[in-house]
Amino acid sequence: MLEYKGDYYTVQQLQEKFGIVLNGSRWMRGQTDVTNEVTLREKGELVDFVTDELSFSIKSPVTITPQYSYDGSVNLIINDGVNIPRMINSRFSATGRNTYEIVDRKGNNDTNIYD
Repeated sequence: MLEYKGDYYTVQQLQEKFGIVLNGSRWMRGQTDVTNEVTLREKGELVDFVTDELSFSIKSPVTITPQYSYDGSVNLIINDGVNIPRMINSRFSATGRNTYEIVDRKGNNDTNIYD
């Protein structure tokens, strides 16, 4: 996937939505070089988790409790005592010695990916 302005797109989506194409080794929008604005994100690459979907405040401490899921991955249960608790499935499964793997649920839809 390619990251552009905080969201992720395929090459085709960048072209259709923004008119951005790869020209040699440069990402171009018309005659404008936008290479510094497009970042390739490799499968399995760790990136910062940023969202505006959680309404936490500095006034209420947040508790994060890890919980093993049925598929071996780890859920994070997030609760501040004010908002409804949230669960985020990390998709990561500890393999020992400070290593991990991303659990791949085979099929048409990964059952450990939530919207």
